[in-house]
Amino acid sequence: MDGRLFVWTSNRLAMWDGFGFQSLGHWPARTVVEGTTTYCRDGLWIAAVWGNAADEVFLATNRGSDDAGRRCPDAYLLYWDGTTFQWF
Repeated sequence: MDGRLFVWTSNRLAMWDGFGFQSLGHWPARTVVEGTTTYCRDGLWIAAVWGNAADEVFLATNRGSDDAGRRCPDAYLLYWDGTTFQWF
């Protein structure tokens, strides 16, 4: 879009501007061990990215369960306006 390439991993959005990558957002989960159970807590997982311009990019995200998987993950939409993220 507009000479920029947006790429993402499971928890990071970056932009290539022709010279280098700029990390726009990074939301890693943390690993929690309770007894013999290991799970992820917090963080955001990027499920989809789409946009209309370099200053109009949307992310569909999920936030992991915070209680050992006993609750469904929360879904969020984020909007990148070219400068900052906005929550829907």
